[in-house]
Amino acid sequence: MNISINRGEAHTLFDEHYIIQRSYVVRCLLKSYLIRVSGEISLKGGWRRRLEKILENNMRVAVDNKCVVKRIDWGRFYLECQDDFSKILTKIFGVHEILETEHLELKDLKSLGEKVRDVYCEDVRDKKFAVEVKRVGQHNFTSRDVAIVIGDMLRECGGKVDLENPDIKIYVEIRGYDVYVSDDKKRFRGVGGFPIGSSEKVLVLFSGGFDSTVATWMLMRKGCPTDLLYINMGSLDNMIRSLEVAEKLFREWGHGYSPRIFIANFSEVIREIRSIIKPVYWQIAVKRMMYILAKEIASKYGYKALASGDSIWEANSQTITNLRVSEDSLDMTVLRPVIGMTKDDIIKISIDIGLYDLITKVKET
Repeated sequence: MNISINRGEAHTLFDEHYIIQRSYVVRCLLKSYLIRVSGEISLKGGWRRRLEKILENNMRVAVDNKCVVKRIDWGRFYLECQDDFSKILTKIFGVHEILETEHLELKDLKSLGEKVRDVYCEDVRDKKFAVEVKRVGQHNFTSRDVAIVIGDMLRECGGKVDLENPDIKIYVEIRGYDVYVSDDKKRFRGVGGFPIGSSEKVLVLFSGGFDSTVATWMLMRKGCPTDLLYINMGSLDNMIRSLEVAEKLFREWGHGYSPRIFIANFSEVIREIRSIIKPVYWQIAVKRMMYILAKEIASKYGYKALASGDSIWEANSQTITNLRVSEDSLDMTVLRPVIGMTKDDIIKISIDIGLYDLITKVKET
């Protein structure tokens, strides 16, 4: 980090941050990010502004107020941060793409080309490069004009234009008189979806296993604030491991929402079922009792739906007929995000979201 010390009063500019320290002002260069919003949000018409406002709030929570968050246009946010938040930003639902960027002011094409050359001259030396330009606003030039001017400047540094197979791709986004410059090494893919809090609350039957964990994550990605109902079958150690899965899931992916977790001890229920029901029906009966309890909690606390990690033929109780019996007469919507997925599909998602290792420590019941 480059630091220069100046006497004077602390103040904040758009691209600079000043911190008071022992009567001096320490000027620190910040990490800057251009956030591109999920395409699903962009298609929601009259709901779009509300969805972007929720996303803005969730980003502020995720970065713990260590970034200045500014909405610069429909579908775009600009962040100035005191630290590297690129990894965290990729785990905020509603974010399509993150570009660590240089923010420049547009005066004319020549000066813009010179500024981009100053930033990337060493990076393109003796390498193949391409320039991609997006432009919004009224200008007396085209996006192609911008790409040509910048390309000519970078060729002066010893780079060679190759639009098909470049070693480095430089992105330039112009919005009015603001220019955001990045490259493919500073481009991070977001998770997409909708920001948490944009859909109705759901109560999930959660075991900490692969199916219910991935189902919860998928609902969160669709904007649902999800609370959990954990049914304890008698093992304290397994309950702790399951709650560790839940804790990591929400700590890393639940930005903008603090979940409630209900815990029910089913030891007595299971003993009662086994004493009066034939073994072939045990699983179905236990599942049925879980749904009845979940419905009571949902009705009391205002949840709009229940959800589970049921997947067809994952267990004997998860045939279509048995699933219908489990929820019969509930009079409440039951969501099953992984219903048609294979176990391999579900495990792959658990790996992608960083929860596989913890989930393997949970004993499936």
